[in-house]
Amino acid sequence: MAKINLFHLLIIGPLLLAIDYYGAGSPGVPDIGATWRKVLLAGLGFASLFILFFVPWPLAELGWTSWYNLISLSHYLLWVGLFGWIAYTGLRREDGMLDSWMYPVLRWLGTMVIGIHGYLLAVR
Repeated sequence: MAKINLFHLLIIGPLLLAIDYYGAGSPGVPDIGATWRKVLLAGLGFASLFILFFVPWPLAELGWTSWYNLISLSHYLLWVGLFGWIAYTGLRREDGMLDSWMYPVLRWLGTMVIGIHGYLLAVR
């Protein structure tokens, strides 16, 4: 589990925060250009596909309401779709920009991913 927590802590969380930071158009933030914005979004799309290969399928023998199964189901039902859709939305545009409401969502998700997986790494 330490490898999974490190992956989330060092790759997924910072990737979500980088998409927000460089895409939100905040004053004083350098423009990295459409190509690099699309590279970040493609990384998010690939990360969502990694879920299909690395997150185990929910196990019926554990019961569908066990924490293990709820976490697995949330990754399959929520995160694959959300991250894939966000990546697709930005990649299909010429400038690689997202809708303005997506940036705060990515900021909060990145912060929560770093916080949750940092905590899990520390206590396990």
